[in-house]
Amino acid sequence: MGQSATERREAAVLKARAGQMAAAQADLRALLAAGIDDGLVAMDLVTLLQQDGKAAEAVAVFKQAARADPPDYALLAATRANRDVRLYDDAAVLAREGMRRFPTEPVWPLLLSLVLSDAGKTAEALEILKQPGAARAPPLERLLAQAYAYRRAGEPFMAMKIYSEAIRLAPANAGVRDEAASVLSDLGAPYGAAMVAGTTPPISAAEAGAMVRWGSEIRPADPTRRFEGTDAALARLDALLASVPPDQTALRRRIRLDRVVALRDRLRMKEAAEEAEALRADGPLPAFVDQAYGDALLYLRRPEEAREAFARVVAQSPKDIQARYG
Repeated sequence: MGQSATERREAAVLKARAGQMAAAQADLRALLAAGIDDGLVAMDLVTLLQQDGKAAEAVAVFKQAARADPPDYALLAATRANRDVRLYDDAAVLAREGMRRFPTEPVWPLLLSLVLSDAGKTAEALEILKQPGAARAPPLERLLAQAYAYRRAGEPFMAMKIYSEAIRLAPANAGVRDEAASVLSDLGAPYGAAMVAGTTPPISAAEAGAMVRWGSEIRPADPTRRFEGTDAALARLDALLASVPPDQTALRRRIRLDRVVALRDRLRMKEAAEEAEALRADGPLPAFVDQAYGDALLYLRRPEEAREAFARVVAQSPKDIQARYG
């Protein structure tokens, strides 16, 4: 006698729990393709796909199933999958469904708040966190959702205040410290970030960027030592580039952007221009780098190209005096 649909589905789930995720998903896909379903095959597949980082397929399977009353675990997985692929409106609809059907589970208002923050609806996200359902959530999770909303709203100081509360609540939680450190880095305080979360490659890159700024702004009394700060910054940036793996392209680009500015400050204009041109081939330069690029081009007697670089800076920041002078 053959196994029932439920037995075959449960066997696949057991495979996933044993670490055989790919085989489990293949088994569930095969059951769906054969029309063998006890009502939960698609739901379990959605859950496994979302857990395995296959959000787009999870969204597609959930929509195809079109079940009117998905179980809470599958609805949760589908909501998270929609958020992962930035379908925020769809994710919000599912999260509200979860709040309606499972009103005692605090995960739903927290998840809805995160989705609304992702969508830029931060005022609504913060209001959701004031509701009784959110009040039942673990305090740390509620604080993190609140800080995320403030951060997305462009209020880093309020976000930092909330993260500080979270750190007091869970001082050993590395994830909380990393979030707080990220805010501090965004605020231009990478050394404070290192104090909170320790030294990481992104924080080291932010520290090196701060060294570039200090190297150009702080001038020693002895003019023969005027490049000491910039030389130290360049050494730090070069060491970071040597240590960051090639696949971490975003971090490496961030380091190289700061390096263009440092090269300009060190009057190594040919190198600054060449590095800026290499970076431009992969995408637009931020204004502060275009400014350095324009300075380098002007120094190299390439005024037409320099003017284009300065014009790009002025287009982003019309009141930028240095770019207008350039």
